[in-house]
Amino acid sequence: MILGILVVATSVLLVLIELCNNKTRKLIKVQALMIKENPLLWIFLSTCTIIYFIICYTEPEFYQNNIKDAIDGITFSIFAAFIFYLFTDFYPTSQERLESIQNIGSYCNRILSIYSILTEIFNEDNQNSLIHPENFVKHFVKEKNIEKDEYKINAYCAGQISCIIPKLVKLCDNLYNNYGSKLSGENKKDFDVLLDASMIIDTNIHKVMSLKECEAIWLNLVAIYSTINSLNNSIKQYIY
Repeated sequence: MILGILVVATSVLLVLIELCNNKTRKLIKVQALMIKENPLLWIFLSTCTIIYFIICYTEPEFYQNNIKDAIDGITFSIFAAFIFYLFTDFYPTSQERLESIQNIGSYCNRILSIYSILTEIFNEDNQNSLIHPENFVKHFVKEKNIEKDEYKINAYCAGQISCIIPKLVKLCDNLYNNYGSKLSGENKKDFDVLLDASMIIDTNIHKVMSLKECEAIWLNLVAIYSTINSLNNSIKQYIY
């Protein structure tokens, strides 16, 4: 029992010493996320601890005379197994996950940086990362015939989009292939949306398009930005 308390006290002390370290603070946040994702083990340990102290301090005579050896043996075995799990599985996994998040963040920044080229083309003030629909139409459409629903596309803008989208797709593919297993289920679904949006843009830009086709290009450009920005925001608190 004393040994267990010393181990826990030492661990707490080390954590407190390292709290000033930014990386350690981010690691603790990742560990808190992991506990939230898989709470059963921690609930079980907490329950065992509470039951142990209830038995020890509410029924001390019964505990000392009848079940001390059995209860101590079971409890210490659970604590020992948990400490082993902490140092051999939980802690190394949390470190690996933290490093993966840093790499995912780096990918997101590169993707957003490439996307910003489109923002500079379509947003004149460059103050908004989202492409405004009016600015998009103004630059993307060179000539329009509303009666025939024919919109002649600006070759420069179309060329820039056709050049940039494959680069975004390649980065997203690399991100997903390398770190897809570290993403949440929601983020994985977002990647499906992102890849679908990229494919629609890549295969549906023509010299002359209808209004709905132009709107579809804009909507999918917005979807790409929103997806990557959402992923970036979801991991921002873990970046050191």
